[in-house]
Amino acid sequence: MRSSIGVLFITLLALTLCGCPPRISSLPAYVDLEEPEPIDVTGDYVHPHTGVTFPPTHAEFKRVNVTKYDEHALDVSIGYDLYREGIETPGFALVNLTAYVYPSRGPIENELAGIGEYILAEYNQPREVDAGEVVIPNSGRELEGLWSHYTFTLLTPVGPVGRETETFLFPMKYRGFAFTVKYRISYPSDLSEEVGPEIRSFIEELRLEP
Repeated sequence: MRSSIGVLFITLLALTLCGCPPRISSLPAYVDLEEPEPIDVTGDYVHPHTGVTFPPTHAEFKRVNVTKYDEHALDVSIGYDLYREGIETPGFALVNLTAYVYPSRGPIENELAGIGEYILAEYNQPREVDAGEVVIPNSGRELEGLWSHYTFTLLTPVGPVGRETETFLFPMKYRGFAFTVKYRISYPSDLSEEVGPEIRSFIEELRLEP
């Protein structure tokens, strides 16, 4: 018995030292909140069920909020903004990028189709540009997922502005459980070539394995 306990202790210690969250047998029950709740954090935000870390700044982006949608923070979003003095639309960040982490809701093909239907129904003057499979390098591995790209018109105090919105969906396994990592990104249509490298750097360099 003492030997078994010693082996377990050493295993847990090794996992802790290497930064790997220990494997668990189940996740807490998903309990919806009546309203999304902000999570107050000043340093790194570490998603408690996957170990993925979201720093206060990453690439050229600044984290602006962390929000949970259920009681145990299984389902969270982390908002980042990119500002460039003198060229963003007044009152809006140049690029809005929101990362979502949540337990898998089924095939990501169905989820991407639902996102597209919502954009076409709710956005102002939407148009689908492209959609399909995507492979992106990330921390020494390749992320395989789905991607879509739409244009729309944002109504602002200074008049209508053309914007692009892109969605990336990546199915992931954490501690033996299926999660989805989603990125929703919006930026000005006329500056897509300028902000593209920063967006790519964010996705490629944010380590999705704990």
